[in-house]
Amino acid sequence: MESAQSPDNLGIAQTVPDLIERLLNSPDLWARIDAAQALGRIGDARAVPGLLVALKSEQLIEQCKLDWEQAKSIADRDAQASRRAFLWETLTAEISDIRVAAARALGQIGGQDARAGLSEALQEKLDPHVRQAAAEALERLDAARADSSNRRKAKGDDRRMLARAQRLVEKYTQPNPPGMGPSPKTDEGILEVWAWATSAGRADILSGLAQTACRLLRSAQDRRAMQSQLRQLAAQAQAEQRWKAHADLLMALAKLEGDLGHSPEEAAVVEANRLALYEQALAIYTRLDDWAGEATCASLMAAIYRHWRRFDQVRRLSLRSYVLWAAAGHRKGIADALFGLSDLLESEGRYVEACRLMYCAKKLVAHSIWAISARDSLKRMAYERRVSPGQYESKRPAEALAQELVAEIFGVTL
Repeated sequence: MESAQSPDNLGIAQTVPDLIERLLNSPDLWARIDAAQALGRIGDARAVPGLLVALKSEQLIEQCKLDWEQAKSIADRDAQASRRAFLWETLTAEISDIRVAAARALGQIGGQDARAGLSEALQEKLDPHVRQAAAEALERLDAARADSSNRRKAKGDDRRMLARAQRLVEKYTQPNPPGMGPSPKTDEGILEVWAWATSAGRADILSGLAQTACRLLRSAQDRRAMQSQLRQLAAQAQAEQRWKAHADLLMALAKLEGDLGHSPEEAAVVEANRLALYEQALAIYTRLDDWAGEATCASLMAAIYRHWRRFDQVRRLSLRSYVLWAAAGHRKGIADALFGLSDLLESEGRYVEACRLMYCAKKLVAHSIWAISARDSLKRMAYERRVSPGQYESKRPAEALAQELVAEIFGVTL
């Protein structure tokens, strides 16, 4: 948007008064027409009073009527007829064109005064061209008002849909450690939000809801159609070099791939493909310095490596995710990372340390929808591994406790 003091704006500010002066006072009637047209194109509301004067053109019409009466005194019949023909041409052509140009300009500029003047011109009895121009200008203003109203409504609808989408993403966001995220029992408008996000090109929403939306689709055909749709959007984002959207959509594709349903023989290939998609997204997020995308992607990759029992990679990626989430103070993200690290420690037989991390994760999500799942996961681990509450409970604040545990167990400090 240009500054009010830019050379172009200053030029317009200086031009408008000159055009108004020409519109109202130029002896050249065609110059008045040109001035009215120019003022309409500029669209400056300061021109409305002058254009309303031009729309009526009372002085010009009265002068024309006076000249018409004076023409009656011309004795020569041919000269009188010639004079009246000239006056009629002036009235029906030049003056009419000034008034029509003024009406059209008012339709371009708009405003209550312009609308009132045009409505009055609809009652014009002398010139049908002016009536027609006024009617067309009012139609234009009505269309512009309706369009503006529709745009405001669309913006309001978009804001409401975006807020709704963000609430759903927060509720069903991935990564969720096993047992730490709710699954949708009903649609809850998720598929409607998905359709809106697709049409709006909101790759972040599509990424956040990919798995959840896929689970609501009953047929494999619908799921494959969703996958194809995401691939097209990802290719388009890449072609347009919208790298953040491209990474979000790659991550959505990877999540969706894991929920499509595959035979045991295909599972290993599918997981490798998912990992490749996550790695592409991770590289883009890292290059863009998008810590949230990087941390989420690292956590999702850690979950795949955990399934493969590649615990060296689980350690590396979970710690990377933890550092990023902790630096941002994102409690849910820290809890996700601690869950991965807890699972790693459990696999190594370090049960007390695993329960301590899981307990810390539970504290971090204590007032959220993940609290019950986190509590159940901790109870399961403590019961199976014979770890008593006294061995893992702590009164330390959750985030401070997380920093202490990660520094103590893994030697990583912020």
